[in-house]
Amino acid sequence: MTRTDACLAKLARMDAALAGWSERVRGRPPVRVFLEWWQQPMFTPGAGCWSNELIALAGGRNVFAALPGQSVEVSPEQVAAADPEVIFLAWCGVPYGKLNVARVLARPGFEGISAVRSGRVVPIDEALLGRPGPRVLDGIAAMAAALAAIEVFRLLRSAGYATFSALGTALALVVVLDAAFPEVLEGSGLLL
Repeated sequence: MTRTDACLAKLARMDAALAGWSERVRGRPPVRVFLEWWQQPMFTPGAGCWSNELIALAGGRNVFAALPGQSVEVSPEQVAAADPEVIFLAWCGVPYGKLNVARVLARPGFEGISAVRSGRVVPIDEALLGRPGPRVLDGIAAMAAALAAIEVFRLLRSAGYATFSALGTALALVVVLDAAFPEVLEGSGLLL
């Protein structure tokens, strides 16, 4: 196989993976997402950013996708008004281990945001979302796993389940994740 053939084969696999993500989320209501690229001042993808497509392929909708520009500054008040269901932290140039979820959970004005109230502030390595390349597929998978939890709770609420014990919630999450996103649990040891 020539280098060109190898590159074309890799592109075909990536296209197939993107088509697979698109098919998985077709017909599902998107989860409201705030992707925070920087914290002070807060920056997020705007209308001109390809990150919106990554978020959509994972099952979400960027709450600031309509703002003009590729990278836009937003205020805490704007984030609170948008009420994201999940906040992804992917601070530019900050190593994954230094993404400070506790700081976001304690941020003044954020206490009423759905993502903060439910503890759905999720760190994701910026290298998986901020740089175009094959790793964005891993970024989509990481976001999809977090967003799948919200879908689980939506499904359970629509089936009449209003509250859950911690164990009941964990079991329901595993069952629904296995049905909706089997690749997320594959090799995790959570399935029999």
